[in-house]
Amino acid sequence: MSDRRPLLLPAVPALLVSLAVLSTGCGSRPATVIQTTTPQYASVSEPVTPRVPPIGARHGLRAFDGRAVPATPAAPATANRAAKADTVPTPAYASSSSLPGTLVVFNYGAGCSATSAGNGLRDVADAIKKRFAHNMVNVITRAWNDDDGIEQIVQNHRGPVVLIGHSFGGWKTLDLASRVTRKVDSMILLDPVPLPFHTALMSKDGSHFKQPTNVVNSVCFYRPGGVFPTAYPIANASMVGDNRPRDIGHSDFCSNAEVAQHILSTCQQVVLR
Repeated sequence: MSDRRPLLLPAVPALLVSLAVLSTGCGSRPATVIQTTTPQYASVSEPVTPRVPPIGARHGLRAFDGRAVPATPAAPATANRAAKADTVPTPAYASSSSLPGTLVVFNYGAGCSATSAGNGLRDVADAIKKRFAHNMVNVITRAWNDDDGIEQIVQNHRGPVVLIGHSFGGWKTLDLASRVTRKVDSMILLDPVPLPFHTALMSKDGSHFKQPTNVVNSVCFYRPGGVFPTAYPIANASMVGDNRPRDIGHSDFCSNAEVAQHILSTCQQVVLR
């Protein structure tokens, strides 16, 4: 009689339910159930290379004179299409200083696309654009999981950088700050939620996020008490009071007047520094 023990499978259904709950948001937009299907070209021997807009064009970045950053010319066709399938063209401004002074990046939470209201964060982004001249600040709004070359944009930017993120976007903000080697002037986290199975940014006891050493100033607004979805404060804060617990809803941080005022005042301090 064999001594077989039952195979323990991870609680995949529970994880899917958690992600489905987080994906609801951005107004009345319903949650989207994502199904994995086999692509039509799976049996084709030659890979299909998707047409991806240049990084600058996708974010509408502008030069000092207000003109749109020119699109990167397409690479000439070659016989070895498979070799260039994963090649990302270098944007024309990648090594230049033609972008406006301060770069402000908003990383939205789950379920919010780059063009959505971001549960209210787009209003804050628009307020920043209205407050400063186009040659003083450039604002990017994005979904937390957009594959848009944001790390390269932040790394190559010559001026100050402000990173802002909500929910999974808060985790992405920490991840982005930890991946670039340049200084991040300010980081603002709004009820940041860690991505499942990604613990590199967490403390050993799992009680808080670790702050990247290249971040100068940081503030974390969060809900204490482990209410789902569970958010965490940051450690090694640059000044006393950087962790600010608030008893409001998870999505309400994005439209909260105190949070909006803090983002605006932080950007003003960085821009005018």
